[in-house]
Amino acid sequence: MSGMQRRKGAVGEREVVEELNRMGMLCHRTAQRMGKAGDAADVVCVGLDVHIEVKRRENIAWKATLEQAERDAHGKPWVIVHRPNGGRWVVIQPLEQWVADSVAAHSAVMERRDIMDKAADA
Repeated sequence: MSGMQRRKGAVGEREVVEELNRMGMLCHRTAQRMGKAGDAADVVCVGLDVHIEVKRRENIAWKATLEQAERDAHGKPWVIVHRPNGGRWVVIQPLEQWVADSVAAHSAVMERRDIMDKAADA
């Protein structure tokens, strides 16, 4: 992977973190915070036990990307967050997981609110 591709990937991860935080979650990139690479999720959100794989590129090798997400998640639920050039972010995941995660995402928003309320009371 070229340096330009790595930078574009890092920018994409930051975009996803910014969007999820704007939507009420508490998320961060993992690479720069924990020094992990390889099977570490690209983005982690408090209260959301889902492996998040970010792909910021025009075209995706779908079979390889799905296999990577499945492998790196180690049995946990996973999502692929993808944005092509000039497009919007979309989430790709197994259908049964989508049904479960719509509730899980709401729970993550509520957990952030609880954290913020506790901090305000302190």
